[in-house]
Amino acid sequence: MPAYALPSPGSTTREEITNCAPWWRRELQLVRPRLVIPVGRLAIARFLTVPRLDAVVGQRLQITEEGFAADVIALPHPSGASTWLKTEPGRTLPARALALIHEHPAWRALRAIPFCYPSLRRQS
Repeated sequence: MPAYALPSPGSTTREEITNCAPWWRRELQLVRPRLVIPVGRLAIARFLTVPRLDAVVGQRLQITEEGFAADVIALPHPSGASTWLKTEPGRTLPARALALIHEHPAWRALRAIPFCYPSLRRQS
C-alpha cells in the first residue's frame, strides 16, 4: 500500500470515531446547540455530506439530528499542510463562513453573556 494511503500519525481512526459516537450523540442531545461549527473535513463529514469543501464552507446549512435542529457553518482545517486555503475558493470562503458565524443569533447570544469573551463585547 502506498504511504500516502496510510493514515498519518495523529489521524483519527474509524475505530476511534465509532467508539466516540455514543458520547458525541449524547452530548448533542444534552446541549442541543443552535449552531455547530465543524472545523476540517472529518468534523464536517460528521454532519454533512462533503463532496468538496467549497460546497459547504461559506454556507449556512441546517441539520436535524438527535431530536433538535441546528445551523451548521463549516470551516476548513487551518493546517498548513493543505493548499486549499492558499488558492481560490479557499482564500475567500473561510472569510464568508466567519462572517456568517459572527452574524448568527447563537453566536451573538454568547457574546452577550458578561463572562463570555469580554474583549469582544461592544462598548456602550
